[in-house]
Amino acid sequence: MRAQQATRVKASVDKSKIMIGEPFTLTLEAQIPVNEPIRFFSIDTIPHFEFLQKGKTDTTDKGGGTVLHQELQLTSFDSGAWVIPAMVLSAGIATDSLPVDVTFSDPFNPEAPYNPIHDILDAEPVKETADPTWLWYLGGSVLLLIILLWYFLSRRKPAPAKPAVALTPYEKAIEALQRLKQSSTDSRNYHITLGELFRSYVSERRQLPTLQQTTDEVMRQLKGTGLPEEAARRLSQALLLGDFVKFARYQPTPEENQFSIEAVGNAIDELENETRREEAIRAQQEAAQKSGKPSR
Repeated sequence: MRAQQATRVKASVDKSKIMIGEPFTLTLEAQIPVNEPIRFFSIDTIPHFEFLQKGKTDTTDKGGGTVLHQELQLTSFDSGAWVIPAMVLSAGIATDSLPVDVTFSDPFNPEAPYNPIHDILDAEPVKETADPTWLWYLGGSVLLLIILLWYFLSRRKPAPAKPAVALTPYEKAIEALQRLKQSSTDSRNYHITLGELFRSYVSERRQLPTLQQTTDEVMRQLKGTGLPEEAARRLSQALLLGDFVKFARYQPTPEENQFSIEAVGNAIDELENETRREEAIRAQQEAAQKSGKPSR
């Protein structure tokens, strides 16, 4: 909390760590003395967070002045460690900033105890209370029905099941690009999907931790992967454009959308070609080591 003269302001959250889409409450409060003008925070947007509900501002008159109180329900769909910035009431009077971590799921705790394994319990015998003869008739009817079904079904030759084909990371990325090209989604979801499919491809194909990284961190991870300089430059422009669309509400043109999807697709092609070349070299080296001949 910060203070100037007798005016005091305060901000707090009920949760400092949430999962994506989980709501939490931001509480704002201002204590204004009698000799100061009544004023309160005016908040339209908070970077990385979205408003779910804005409660009304409650005013309470106390002996030493006026207390204003408001509760805002927020959430976030951008994973990462974010900060709710200081809320400024007037010159020199502002709240503290508040850190909020946004995660995909709760982290696995290897120290957590395992649930105990219970012993097998013996079933209590069923007490016969009536003549069980009808059960024999029922059992015979069911058995006869099963035999008839088996006879008729065995005469029909089932069509051979097609084996499920597992897609490679590259194939999944290309299919996702094609679906995105044919979709009619809005610009924000368009660029969010484009960035996520690229990060997923790099994470799975190159085993790089890119899923929750910023654009700058992703580009640093790609250094040394063999991605050509021009392809890296265009990719960086496309990912930064996506950041502007997500966080600054920038409205891109159709030409910019086309540029972004082409830049991402080209970067995936270049990385896939370089990865296959590296795999071929490693395979030659391993074969040479097994045969005792030096690799070329």
